[in-house]
Amino acid sequence: MGMERSGYAITANFSQVNKKAVVELTSQPPLSEEDIISLLLFNEISSELEPENQKAVTDTESAVSKRALGFFSIWILSSTPVESVNFDPSTQIYSAKVKLPGGLTAQVGSDWNRAHEFELRKRLSKRWAITTGLKTDEDDNKSQESFLEWLYRY
Repeated sequence: MGMERSGYAITANFSQVNKKAVVELTSQPPLSEEDIISLLLFNEISSELEPENQKAVTDTESAVSKRALGFFSIWILSSTPVESVNFDPSTQIYSAKVKLPGGLTAQVGSDWNRAHEFELRKRLSKRWAITTGLKTDEDDNKSQESFLEWLYRY
């Protein structure tokens, strides 16, 4: 299975070892698996990503390696308007971020059981963003939070 992303030809080779499916990601020109996942999710290699997106690549790579998120899910979502797919190993929540008109992004997440989250984010300038969100945890506790963020890279 293959696709083209930002000048890279990405191929997924499937095999079976000890009755377990194994996925090997390769690219031309050659890239690390982290960079290939970054291209699939964000259409950029990991060194070009903002810190929050680099974390998404690391979390997604972790989810795939632990078989918590299927490779086909990433492959299919990479060809949709979904900007990113994340997995938080500590909360076991999967989430998807979508770009909306007017510079907004929406993020929806769930653990597929009881916990759910929804977030809207608007970048106000290069360094400022505002975020608001609603969450329901596994005990059905609901919370709302809003943040004014100042972004600075060290």
